[in-house]
Amino acid sequence: MRTLEVDQLDEEIRDYQHRLDVDIMSYKEMESLREKILNQRRRMSELEDEALALMDRVEVERGETAAAEAAFVERKAELDQGLQEIEERTEAVRDEIEANAAAREAASGEIPGHLLRRYEELRRAHRDPVAEVRGGSCSGCNLRLSGSTVERVRGGQEIVSCEHCSRLLYVA
Repeated sequence: MRTLEVDQLDEEIRDYQHRLDVDIMSYKEMESLREKILNQRRRMSELEDEALALMDRVEVERGETAAAEAAFVERKAELDQGLQEIEERTEAVRDEIEANAAAREAASGEIPGHLLRRYEELRRAHRDPVAEVRGGSCSGCNLRLSGSTVERVRGGQEIVSCEHCSRLLYVA
């Protein structure tokens, strides 16, 4: 746009100069045209300086854009790699879940039916249907157990439930 303005001003200056050279006019008109020519040349010089500054700025911004695009491509590659790793880990976890489900299914065939039903009921009621006895308390509900319940769990001869939350108890 600045270059277009410079071209228009140059055309106007030529037109004024041609009128000065060819036309017959009064001294005042001649001085007015000369003043216009000087003003137009000053304005043209300013516009040329602006155009050069804008061109320099465009070059700088092109360099910055190229650097930003390179950084973007690099970051995108990193993110794609991270996404690929996440997908691989997700697939591995799915495989592990399937393997654990198959192992659970096989192991559940060895457990008596009434105990398996009880465990499944507890699992529907609690996120963790089996709780450890710690310091005489159930780690599921955090309530104190009676001494006889703790001793029965430690004995390991039977399956013992918490007297408060009904979770199955064990001692580590």
